[in-house]
Amino acid sequence: MCAKFFKNKIYKLLLVVILLFLLIFLYFFNSGSDEINIVIANERYTFSKNDTKFEIDLITLNSQFDTIIKKESLFSNVKINGKKLYFKRNMGVLDINEKKTIDLEIKFKGDTEYTKYVINTFPKKMPKFSFTGKSKTSGDFYFTTYGASFGEINNGAGVFLLKMDNSGKISFYRQGGYKSYLFKKQIIDNKIYYTYLDESKSNGIVNLYVLDEKYKLIKTIKNICKTDNGSINFHDYLLIDLDNYIFADTNNDGSEVICEIKNGRVIWERKWNVSEFLDIDENGDKVLINKEYHFNSFELDSDSNLLVSFRHSDEIVKIDRNTGEIIWTLGGKYNDFDKNIFSRQHSIVRVENMYMVFNNNNKSTIDPLINKDIKSSIVTFSLDQENMKVVDFHNYNLDYFSYELGSVWPTDIENNVYVVDYGRSIDKEKKCFEEINLETGEVYFSFEYPDTTSFVYRTYKY
Repeated sequence: MCAKFFKNKIYKLLLVVILLFLLIFLYFFNSGSDEINIVIANERYTFSKNDTKFEIDLITLNSQFDTIIKKESLFSNVKINGKKLYFKRNMGVLDINEKKTIDLEIKFKGDTEYTKYVINTFPKKMPKFSFTGKSKTSGDFYFTTYGASFGEINNGAGVFLLKMDNSGKISFYRQGGYKSYLFKKQIIDNKIYYTYLDESKSNGIVNLYVLDEKYKLIKTIKNICKTDNGSINFHDYLLIDLDNYIFADTNNDGSEVICEIKNGRVIWERKWNVSEFLDIDENGDKVLINKEYHFNSFELDSDSNLLVSFRHSDEIVKIDRNTGEIIWTLGGKYNDFDKNIFSRQHSIVRVENMYMVFNNNNKSTIDPLINKDIKSSIVTFSLDQENMKVVDFHNYNLDYFSYELGSVWPTDIENNVYVVDYGRSIDKEKKCFEEINLETGEVYFSFEYPDTTSFVYRTYKY
């Protein structure tokens, strides 16, 4: 019985040796393939024997987690920095700002020599920017480089989501598609997620994308509301959880549709028809308000109902999330409160019982051509919703004017410190956003482009 046992052992050992030999033979003598897929930092890259470009920008990289490089085919012949890549290589944590390169070599099918590639850890397509100062508050800045024909107007630069620390160092980037907007950090069920909107160049559809805490793309969310093209309005979105979100879209007739989707179905929807966009001009005639109501931001109130900012009518509207009906209107000609405090506002934000907006303070997009003395402001206030009164109102004048963009984000409310996003640079002023003490005027951090065409749509700090 003992002899039989050892005999079986020998057979098994021999089989293992033969299999190992075959694997080694296939690995070292395999002729390769015309295409090789390699995963770098959770993104797949396809390299081909027919490639004509051999310098590559990474799609994404971060300086928080280890960068893993792995090949999808065990038998492909690949080298990383001169050393054979057997399956995967841990490159450790890479500092994006050091602007280093990774040498990649691939031997394709039928080739006797390796094809050499250079991989840039800091993309050559990163738009040019500069910054001054060092922030005193906690957190990182989250924003996107805007991309309407961006490659043409900024020396071939690309569209990026950026996470930047208080000293201006980038700790995460991801190349966007045609246009990317609203890069946010979300905490859901004590887990960290990152979200952003991206527009497809081929069909103009905007979808919402979700990254996990290690910046891996895990979900693509589409708008299923009853709109003309099923796109998401790029101005804002709310992610309640991974299966519950609030979107808007503008129809071809200028009407705005806002709806909430939960577990794959629309639970309420509200449409503002064109007839509701009528206003009375100085001659007493009915006119369209800039052809649309122009929604530009969402926020949840303390009772979880929805606050919506409509720029062209100077209104913040509160909507019942059970019915989609309007609860009240703050500002504009239908104002339900005792004060009218908005002028083409952007970016409604609530922290506990305090609200804030970026007040552009213009009545049309041609104002800067008429009156260059106009300045924008940050408005903060509280609401007595029972008695319909605006309380604790403050207006912080800015030494700057933004006629079409703008946002505000609190970083130290107790000391009146906010991130103020002006959007586009104007005239000699190149700054796009800054962290500023609105009480003293002290600027902690300032970010700018070298031109007046590029802009940052909205900046957050978490």
